[in-house]
Formats: sequence, structure tokens, C-alpha cells
Amino acid sequence: YEKNTTEVAAAVKKIAAAGAQAVIMVSNTAASAEFLKQSRAAGTLAQYVTLSVTDGPQVAKRIGNDVAKGLALTQVVPDPNSRSTPIIREINENFEKFKPKDVTLNHTFIEGYLGAKILAEGLRRAGQNPSRQKLRDALEGIRNYDIGGQYVDFSPGNHVGMSYVDITILNKEGKKLSKRDADTNMLDYRDKGFPPEAVFNYIALLGWGFSGDRDVFSRAEMVQVFRIETIGKAGYKLDA
Repeated sequence: YEKNTTEVAAAVKKIAAAGAQAVIMVSNTAASAEFLKQSRAAGTLAQYVTLSVTDGPQVAKRIGNDVAKGLALTQVVPDPNSRSTPIIREINENFEKFKPKDVTLNHTFIEGYLGAKILAEGLRRAGQNPSRQKLRDALEGIRNYDIGGQYVDFSPGNHVGMSYVDITILNKEGKKLSKRDADTNMLDYRDKGFPPEAVFNYIALLGWGFSGDRDVFSRAEMVQVFRIETIGKAGYKLDA
């Protein structure tokens, strides 16, 4: 399709004819929304994945939650709710302090904040009276810069900066899929027929890992191999 437009009909037709099982969209929010809307209308059931330049909630707002649900979005910054990450705590604290109007604290906001913070660091390193060349040299000289639990690296041949990658999926409400969207009461899993041993192993392995290549234990075996020292420092997140 033609870049910076929403003229996607021809592309949608080709994708539908190909019977693709998955489609990666390199498009902005408006084009991604139109791709998904027309594809679903054409009966295409492929898994659509788009880059972080697409704002997932905005897609849902444009075409409706029911059409947008299931859209996967690659993310290059941590989850805005992941307060275990120092930079996310900083952003949340500043967001609550300044309370910007009509602004949503989402992945797009986090990406912009980090970009601004890296730019400010480049200007600081460029010194007084920074020129375009001085700023470029300063940015390319950044190595292993701790921006708050995430590290930034640049060089003359590497302008990527961060290597963080994650994937989020929109739920039926047009929001990021959460563990809250599934059953959160252990009794629900029992009533659905999950064996007690499976639930036990699932809970036990949250935040704790066994050094061997194994993830199923009896209770007696778990007691024997468990060591407090092997509990992960980062901690797990269970929305229950």
C-alpha cells in the first residue's frame, strides 16, 4: 500500500487470496486499523502483528474493540505498569506529579519519554554550544548507559540504542491482554478439571527456578530440591 495513506484495499485482497496465517504490518496507527478492519470484513482470520509505532488502544477506538481484539503489537519499552523497573517507577511518579491532561500512560508515552531522556543525555555530553555534529558524536559515544534498569548503547554503526522487545495483545476491551482476562481464582482451575499437581507446580515455579532442565515435580521432590537462594530477584507478577 502507499505509505502514509490508508489505501489498503489492494493489499488486503492479496493477503486474503494468499491464505496467510500471520501478517506483519509495517504501518502507522491509521493504516494498521484500516488493514485490520478490512481484513476481518473479508473473512481473513490471520494473526496480525504490528510494530510499536502503532498505538493499540487507538486502533480499538477507530475500528471497535471486537474487531481489534487479538491484534499483537511488538513493544520496544517495558510495560507502563511494571513498577519493578526503576525507569517505569520514575515515569509513573512524574506522571502522577504533573498529571498531563488528555494523555494516556501507555507504551507510546514510555517510548517518547525514553527518547527525550536519551536526547537530554546527549545534549549534556555535547557540552556548551552543541552543534548537530557534536550532538551526533555525543549520542554515538553512549555506552552501557543505565537509563533506569534498561541499558542504552550507541555507536557510529549502531543507532538502535536499546534491545528490549516484548509483545502485547489486545483483549476484547481493546486493552492490553492481562492475566485478569483469564481465571484468577484457583478454584476456577479445579472446577475446570486441572489436576492439583499442575496447579501446584505452576504456583511453585512463579519466581523460583530449578537449575536443571525440569519443571514438573511431586511435592516431596519439590521440598527436596527447593533452595531459598534460587528465588528470582526481579519477582513475578500474578494478577489475582
